[in-house]
Amino acid sequence: MTYPTIEPTSYRPSGMAPAAAVEVDSLTPTFSWKQPPADVMARMDLAVWEVNPDGSPGETYYSVRGFVGNQHTMTKPLEPGTEYFW
Repeated sequence: MTYPTIEPTSYRPSGMAPAAAVEVDSLTPTFSWKQPPADVMARMDLAVWEVNPDGSPGETYYSVRGFVGNQHTMTKPLEPGTEYFW
């Protein structure tokens, strides 16, 4: 089975690598991506990890699995001054 690539509608927020670090305007950011093709029934998973002092992913801070749609707003606020991967 192949999976289509999910393309974000905006590259802000984005945190896939330290070089792509951004500051977010909200502690409950909304992640959004372009709608998959009509013939694809996509269920999404989203995970947010704390960043360890060495820059590696740490503990899972937030996760949601199996939702449908092209956006998700975090229901657990991020901690100010903390770095995350998602």
